[in-house]
Amino acid sequence: EGCSTVNSIKRRRRKEEQWTLENNDDINSEHDNHILQQQQQQLLNRLVTIIQQLKTLLTQTLPQIKSRILHATSPILCEISRGYFVPFLTVALACLGRIHTLCLTMGREVVMVLQECIPQLRGMMLCGDDDKKKRRGIVYGGGGGG
Repeated sequence: EGCSTVNSIKRRRRKEEQWTLENNDDINSEHDNHILQQQQQQLLNRLVTIIQQLKTLLTQTLPQIKSRILHATSPILCEISRGYFVPFLTVALACLGRIHTLCLTMGREVVMVLQECIPQLRGMMLCGDDDKKKRRGIVYGGGGGG
């Protein structure tokens, strides 16, 4: 009888340990899922911020640079026509041309990246809660409302 009591106690302890391990696994997996969701949320928020910055770059910054280049070009051409400081003004004009070309190239590359990324982001944004609706509005170009 002593051996059977000891064996039954051992079996009961194994069952309790197994149950505890299974429950801990469930708790750990839930915790891991929660952490993973938080990390995904943070990455998505950063991605939305980057896209907003790219939109600002394309719609405001690059056009401002182009406008300033065009504004500076006419006085330089006027001075060249007078014949003063021709070597300096030729270099200045070449620099403006290079800056203009770099801005156009950068704008083209940003547009190409956005064309690839936006459809994928729109697919990710098709969910129901309000926070995701706000982000969806930002990605679609709206003000952030549903």
